[in-house]
Amino acid sequence: MSTRNTNTPFKTINFYFGEQHLDTLEEFDELSRVLKRSRTGTLSYLLIHHAWYHKHNQVSLG
Repeated sequence: MSTRNTNTPFKTINFYFGEQHLDTLEEFDELSRVLKRSRTGTLSYLLIHHAWYHKHNQVSLG
């Protein structure tokens, strides 16, 4: 029987980049290098940028 600590605030996920999306993985890794961030930091950056862009676009349009 396996016991896991489910109270930990940390989560782990895995992304699978199949054959058709290897270029996306390469672009993501290049962006990580340019930004000098970890993959997790790069993902956070992209999510924050997306939220900002969406909010800015909403304000601009109406």
